[in-house]
Amino acid sequence: MAIALGAVLCAGVAQAATPGWFIRLKLDNDAKGFRHHSSMIGQLPNARAGFDANDLRSFPPFSAPFLFIAFPQPTWGARAGDYTTDFRPLSDPAPTWTFDVRGNPVGDTVYLRWEGDPAALKASTLTNLATGQTINVSDPRFMTAGVPIKLTSASQRYVWRVRARVQ
Repeated sequence: MAIALGAVLCAGVAQAATPGWFIRLKLDNDAKGFRHHSSMIGQLPNARAGFDANDLRSFPPFSAPFLFIAFPQPTWGARAGDYTTDFRPLSDPAPTWTFDVRGNPVGDTVYLRWEGDPAALKASTLTNLATGQTINVSDPRFMTAGVPIKLTSASQRYVWRVRARVQ
């Protein structure tokens, strides 16, 4: 229930704010039918560089198996923790987001997919911090199928970069 409510609230925040843009990150375990589609990034006129009302906390899993994306924010003082959304101010010309793909059971293959503003997607790259592999997320090979991720551990770190201001 909490994940579904978070997705509804997050979608409402992103749709109500104009101008601005958002990208929904989606994580799927196609073989087992698990999915997490509640994570969003973007830029909004009322967003701040640190915590603001657009940033929604992640709820940790209460049992295994689990699958989710978390934006760890250890420097947010009293608001430090994991978040499922992270919006930045429109004034940031090249924002980046660090996030963890978390899943159990380890050994499964999951797929990271996305949808959102076409201009933001065209300007974005995704980097696996463990391997250094960087992909252009607007590459047609990844647009539908997504990026396969073999869960070699319960948490793997990625960076999403927007290389230029989204108009």
